[in-house]
Amino acid sequence: MTPIGKAARRILMGAALLAGAASLARPAMAQGTVTQGPGYTLDEYNDYIKAHSQTVPEQKIKMLDDFVAKWPKSTLMPYIEQDYYATYYQLKDYTKTVEAIDKLLAFGDKIAVQDQFTARVYRAQAFLAGNPKELNSPAQLNAARDSAKQCLKDLDAVPKPDKVSDDDFAKQKKNVTGILTQVLATTSAALKDMPGTVAAYKAMLALDPNDAATFSRLGIVYLSMTPPQTMDGLWALGRSISLKVQNEAAVKAYLRGQVLKYQGGLVQCDNLLDDEVNQIIALAAGSADRPASFTLISGDDITKAQTDTTNFLPYLREGGDHGKLMWLATCGLDYPEIVTKLIVLDAPEGGDMVLHTFTGTTPDETKDGTVADMEVKLDGSQPEAKRLVVNDELRFGATLKGYDQNPFMLHWEKGKINPEDIPAETGKKPAPKKKGAGK
Repeated sequence: MTPIGKAARRILMGAALLAGAASLARPAMAQGTVTQGPGYTLDEYNDYIKAHSQTVPEQKIKMLDDFVAKWPKSTLMPYIEQDYYATYYQLKDYTKTVEAIDKLLAFGDKIAVQDQFTARVYRAQAFLAGNPKELNSPAQLNAARDSAKQCLKDLDAVPKPDKVSDDDFAKQKKNVTGILTQVLATTSAALKDMPGTVAAYKAMLALDPNDAATFSRLGIVYLSMTPPQTMDGLWALGRSISLKVQNEAAVKAYLRGQVLKYQGGLVQCDNLLDDEVNQIIALAAGSADRPASFTLISGDDITKAQTDTTNFLPYLREGGDHGKLMWLATCGLDYPEIVTKLIVLDAPEGGDMVLHTFTGTTPDETKDGTVADMEVKLDGSQPEAKRLVVNDELRFGATLKGYDQNPFMLHWEKGKINPEDIPAETGKKPAPKKKGAGK
């Protein structure tokens, strides 16, 4: 339930305040026998008054039933239906409430506009409070939505009662609007009218821009559309989290899953995915509306970057958007062979062996390098790697796990040296086969 909805339910009689009264004008009957004019007899009138005056809800329903059975074509039926819906609402029988209101509204122009408005507000609240299984057929959903739309139109014409302040009147109209837009959102979602659902949620957010729950629902709807409105959906979810939505952890996990899905499940480093999610939340905290400039790296972008061996090192060294894309695409990937030049060898007793190496964008650049730009932690399976010779070229396979842009450094784990490039215990190792730099 949204804050608007909660407030609206606390003022159940808000419609009565706006419409001036929660009941139709009662028929009047002079004492004595009626021979013409009102269209009903004194006996009809007396039976109606007895039923209307009953204060015990269960007894009142029985007396209304008796009246209908006795006078099925009475011109007092609009008043009977009005008593029916008010009493059923009191009994929390919301399905019967809706049925009685629809019978009342079927009288059309015979019912005053303000009385139709009051009945439609009750109908909206009964629909929201009722059993979804009993009010969820397409016909019932469409009827609820059509009634709410008409009620919103009628709301504009409701005059302010003389004894109600402008501020109170504005609050009442806002709360009633909240009820009606919630019906529009609920029915449109159930009817799988995604554009209608989006419009209703936006209308609700116009009433309460800090409604975290509605932002969350709006995000889910955007992502459920065909095709998905991904950027709008991610932004709305981020906004809901920034507003401390209930079940924040679950919403954040859903947002994370949607980011991963949009990127084709290709992001291998959890921390980078978390960074993207946190950035969305931080940006959405500053604005309810998604700026056109907000975008996210796509799965296609990542796939292209992963196969772009030419720009692997240049993009990472450049940083900026290119560096962000390449790092997102390559972090956590296993590379079978990188050609590099050994600058420093750390081989502590009992510890992991670490190679500090340099790899350029061309073979000549690699050969001439003097300052390490890669740190390769070996997997421990090659103690003979201690025999590697500084300033020699070698080939290794490893998992890319870290990246510093300035000063530039790539960090590798689970490294393994090509055995052909490790010198024998005596003698000189054969020259490694020359490979192109990079991947």
